[in-house]
Amino acid sequence: MANYHFRESGLDYVWLENGVTHWDTPYGPATSIKAVDDLLTKLALYVSRKPWRLTGQEFRYLRSELGMPPEDAAQAHGISEHRLRLWERGRREIPKPHDMLQRLLHLKEVAGHISLRTSFDLVSVDLPAIQQRLFASIDETGWNLRIVGNDEVEALERAGGEAAVETWP
Repeated sequence: MANYHFRESGLDYVWLENGVTHWDTPYGPATSIKAVDDLLTKLALYVSRKPWRLTGQEFRYLRSELGMPPEDAAQAHGISEHRLRLWERGRREIPKPHDMLQRLLHLKEVAGHISLRTSFDLVSVDLPAIQQRLFASIDETGWNLRIVGNDEVEALERAGGEAAVETWP
């Protein structure tokens, strides 16, 4: 079976290698993803802990995972909803303090046992956003994520095959 491009996640770089079932219904094709809540949690933790700056999609993903409407997120960041939407659509770069705040809000919500200092160390990044693909596969221990960076993405697009990847716990 081919990898499944998990666009429904809201992150256009996520591909599922397994754990996906497709079938036909009277209303059209349907898809089911095994342990999808666990997968979404792992994706959110990856996004909040990754070493590169957040993209607009990732910022929106973390906001959504927090169940935070745009107006509340704008208020928390001290900005207008219009500015927030520009960030989330990728039309304006997200300033580093707001990138860090969004990550901290998420980490504190999902991993409240992490100290503020540790959370701050996790989100103190200054690398620009990069093109990437994230491959997820499920086994008896749950979902596992593999990161494919810029060079590997180009190689995958040229050859349509696998490339060396970094594994993320």
